[in-house]
Amino acid sequence: MHPGPHRDMVPWLLEKEIKIWGLDAVSTDHPINLLIGRFLGNCIHIENIGGEISAPELQNERVPIGCFPWKFRGREAAFVRTVAFVGEFGS
Repeated sequence: MHPGPHRDMVPWLLEKEIKIWGLDAVSTDHPINLLIGRFLGNCIHIENIGGEISAPELQNERVPIGCFPWKFRGREAAFVRTVAFVGEFGS
């Protein structure tokens, strides 16, 4: 079994107008080359977030996220530093 969202997540993301989402897992793509980008277009997903993703102030909250990638040109993926803005910065 490959970890990742069920296909029912796509309409939910579109309905909620979520542009960036992340999880602490290796990949959200199916291992048989079914890239989620083909279904979501410009919705960005961040893999292997880890760190403080389990912090209580982030749970079930919609917060501004900054995603600062390495400059890779002509690629579909890059290493990033991901930051959630909470408190007075997230308001």
